[in-house]
Amino acid sequence: MVKKIKYFFLTLTICFCFINSIAQINRIDSLLNVLKTAKEDTNKVNALNTLALAYKNIDNYDSSLLFANRAKTLATLLGFK
Repeated sequence: MVKKIKYFFLTLTICFCFINSIAQINRIDSLLNVLKTAKEDTNKVNALNTLALAYKNIDNYDSSLLFANRAKTLATLLGFK
């Protein structure tokens, strides 16, 4: 009985992680589409920051750093703190 409960919680945890990953990937796809048409303004900085966070959440640190640096560069050009 104890093994069944452990197995159930392990399965539940794996399912939750899988669903969370899918949600993050959908969010990333949406943000990438927004960036294609976004003007160089503070909204784009915010989208880049959100994208960096989404990549961090799925442990894709290289992409996270890339988008965070793009956000920082654009924010500096705009004088946006």
